Amino acid sequence: MGALDATTFDYWQTLVLDTPEGLQKAGEIREDGIREVLAARGISLSLEAIHRAYDESGQRIMRIWAKDVDISPGEQILIFLECLGPDRSLCLEEKLLEDLEKAYATPLLQAPPVLCPGAKEILQRVKESGCRVGIISNTGRTPGYILKTVLEQLEILSFFDVLTFSDELRVRKPDCRIFLHHLDAMKVRPSRALHVGDDLRCDVSGAKGVGMKAIHLDRGEEKRADVQPDGIIEDLSQLEAILERLERFG
Repeated sequence: MGALDATTFDYWQTLVLDTPEGLQKAGEIREDGIREVLAARGISLSLEAIHRAYDESGQRIMRIWAKDVDISPGEQILIFLECLGPDRSLCLEEKLLEDLEKAYATPLLQAPPVLCPGAKEILQRVKESGCRVGIISNTGRTPGYILKTVLEQLEILSFFDVLTFSDELRVRKPDCRIFLHHLDAMKVRPSRALHVGDDLRCDVSGAKGVGMKAIHLDRGEEKRADVQPDGIIEDLSQLEAILERLERFG
């Protein structure tokens, strides 16, 4: 029996790659969609006003994220409405909030990211080894249920046994609870699991903090002396050699 029962992956910049251009396009689609939903309710606002509220709400949301906690897309929308002005937050009928969430949550489907090179091949390799496979991911403006749809469109959803997204659990990496929740769902002990990610704090420190092994996918992030991954790779194809070593020697 190998040294691992499960291998988990970060989502962004580890398996799925976004780009500044894609992020900008998704943001523009999101702002346009919100403006159209409000206009249909008789609330006419300029794109400049929408953009200001979008930026201000983003700053407020990031302050929440900085505490390693998360909120739902619906809660993000309420913050956005507050940023439009005190009178705007009163327009809270259920159908409006549903339409706003759709406009807010789905732009990534119109500006889709791409798979990181080697992602499909290494997922196939891990699955064939008998390991359970999972994703432990912090989310941003796009909630976990849309990120799951993206995985389906990229034809890799079937590889995963468990998906854990921060907006659904309401805690963010590196908080130990998101890792322990995921491992509990997998029915795997931390010492028998490996996590792969590009962020030294969120992925490496978070995983090792609960007793998992951790591989750093180095995207040129500044090194931290207090973080010691169990391996460093610059490309997902290099992970196979590490997995073989772990299977052989533990």
